[in-house]
Amino acid sequence: MDAPRSQAVLFLLSALGIGGSEGKIVRLANSIAARGDRVVIAYLNGPAALLGEISSAVRFVHLERGGRLLLRA
Repeated sequence: MDAPRSQAVLFLLSALGIGGSEGKIVRLANSIAARGDRVVIAYLNGPAALLGEISSAVRFVHLERGGRLLLRA
């Protein structure tokens, strides 16, 4: 039997403001990262009040969307 492979998970949020869904995503990302899987949270805009709740094992990226269309995002 093959060894289990590490998974990579990306969560894309509009913001990291305090809210029910955002908080759940941060907790889920932290839990997945604690298993040893790679996790990235990308968010389009501020606020970013939940940054302090993200585990150091989770990478995060602020895409800084400024308008309706941003190719980087």
